[in-house]
Amino acid sequence: MQQKRVSLDRVVTGIDLFGLAFGAMIGWGWVVLAGDWLRLGGVMGTVVAFAVGALMCILVSIVYAELTSAMPVAGGPFVFVYRGLGENWAWLAGWTTIVAYISVAAWESVAIVAAINYVIPMPQLVYLWTVAGENVYLSWSLIGVFISLGVVFLNCRGTRLSTRAQNTGTKLLLLAGIGFLLTSAVKGTASNLGPVWVSGAGTSAVLMMVPFMMVGFDVIPQSAEEAKVSPRTIGKLLVFSVVAASLWYILIALGLGFAIPTTLRDSSRLAVCVAMETMLGHSQWGKLVAIGGICGILTSWNAFFLAASRVLFSMGRASMLPSWLAQVDPTTGAPVRAIAFVGLMCAIAPFLGSNTLMWLANVGSLSTCITYFMV
Repeated sequence: MQQKRVSLDRVVTGIDLFGLAFGAMIGWGWVVLAGDWLRLGGVMGTVVAFAVGALMCILVSIVYAELTSAMPVAGGPFVFVYRGLGENWAWLAGWTTIVAYISVAAWESVAIVAAINYVIPMPQLVYLWTVAGENVYLSWSLIGVFISLGVVFLNCRGTRLSTRAQNTGTKLLLLAGIGFLLTSAVKGTASNLGPVWVSGAGTSAVLMMVPFMMVGFDVIPQSAEEAKVSPRTIGKLLVFSVVAASLWYILIALGLGFAIPTTLRDSSRLAVCVAMETMLGHSQWGKLVAIGGICGILTSWNAFFLAASRVLFSMGRASMLPSWLAQVDPTTGAPVRAIAFVGLMCAIAPFLGSNTLMWLANVGSLSTCITYFMV
């Protein structure tokens, strides 16, 4: 890794870095899982779980911030472990990071089809096969493939363009979430907060979800080589993004608690959308929140897509993977072959059906924990 290497262009601003990390952490989870949090832990149990989990993640983010400030190059955990533990451990850290990031990116290519179907019902045409008891249809799979190709195209056009799209998606996501919180503050009532506390076991179950919800801040180390801000600022942005995401999840939990009673929260997987429909009296408002959630899927997808391609690029540059992965387009400055590889993985995932979501989440969570431990 000490030899002369191909470098990436410094085009990413501080706002871009925050948008990448925050958009990656928030994603679609606040729309689809908030009802489960309150069902398991109650409103106060959920707040406690996220407060404790956030503290743990903040401590991890401080470690990442220090290391990223000291080694602001593409690769993140791969580079950190290489410097600290040597080549063999770095190879393992690189692979666990790649598996974690590609798992999340592929998860998004499956999740986005179900999200779009909530807003615009889509026909299930041309049966292909059954995976884990679920039928897979060509019409749904092709939507995931086409959007995957769109993300590939966006990233191949250069980091600056992809981060601009990321910032736009994050703003729309924030707009939907803030709209929900303001509506809850005006239309909600404290009588809906029960149960405030379910059980210690329920709170622990929510706490177990927190690290998976917060994964995403580590996309900043992958973009550090392309950042045109100081290493110290990069470290501060990394920690700040974790704090901001923690506050977001806590506010969403409180907002949902005030918005609707337990019976309605438990009636749908998309409890936040149901809450918005109920408070404002029309289904279109719920669909607008779902559109904000779709923006969250795209921001999370784009961020992890970028991060995965940078790890592949870094390992190719270090000759731990085929060197062709380190090829950079002379015009756009993007690692196009690494991007194409990640795109291929995302395009395959929709053909495995939505039951793939749980498989990918489990694989991604395990790989993330292993990577954190080595770092």
